[in-house]
Amino acid sequence: MSSHDNLADQLWQARQNGTTVSDLQAPTTVDEAYALQRVTTTRCAQQVNGFKIGATVADIQKLLQLDEPFYGPLYSDFTRNNGCDLAVYPDHLPRIEPEFVVRLGKPLKASQGKPVSRDQVIDAVASISVAFEFVGSRVNPDLVTDSNRGLLAIADFGANLDFIIDLEREDWQDIDLSASPVELFINDESIATGHSGLSVAGNPLDIVAWLANAPGLADTGVDAGMLISCGTCTPAFAVNPGDKVRANYRDFGDLTCTIVKAENPA
Repeated sequence: MSSHDNLADQLWQARQNGTTVSDLQAPTTVDEAYALQRVTTTRCAQQVNGFKIGATVADIQKLLQLDEPFYGPLYSDFTRNNGCDLAVYPDHLPRIEPEFVVRLGKPLKASQGKPVSRDQVIDAVASISVAFEFVGSRVNPDLVTDSNRGLLAIADFGANLDFIIDLEREDWQDIDLSASPVELFINDESIATGHSGLSVAGNPLDIVAWLANAPGLADTGVDAGMLISCGTCTPAFAVNPGDKVRANYRDFGDLTCTIVKAENPA
């Protein structure tokens, strides 16, 4: 078993069991981090139903010491419906991010050296939805440093814990995706406002183009049917068991969930 296989198995076990990995050799480059992410997806044998895009704002890129956003896999078994009870492991330091999601009706792939354009993205979009992404870490905090924080986030399932998506709209063309507003509530207290254009790209359609043009996806592109979660619309906020979360997306409606504590497997 290679060192990547071993760490991938540890991360998957930690994701399932609510534990953290305390012994690892952290990746030292972005390419190595994505290589480990791919091994992790292979080893966990989960169905990939899309991609999340992280570090979509400049402050987070600076914190993670990354030069651009990053992406990670979304899995069908960790994709849930509006209004659910969401079980979290507190040791994974869960945080919530309200996001906009593109579902592709056509594949996107750069060809003959020509990058995917916004017009191609628009043509490929089947619908727009809204979502909560829950992010966190399966790595023991004592092993995380300023220099490896971003690389570990990429390797560790792209920092994805769970995903709630709903309120799909196929008639999205008249929505101003550069500024569609969001207000986030925790326990009925408004804690943040934001909008769909918060990312460095300024629009979810452009962040989808960035994903399709990412070097790591150059050979495969992004398939039709894939969900693409386009980055947070507010700062990320910690959530704890017992919290009731709601976000109002003015052009879509309300997304809700109740946070409960996950039970560790026997």
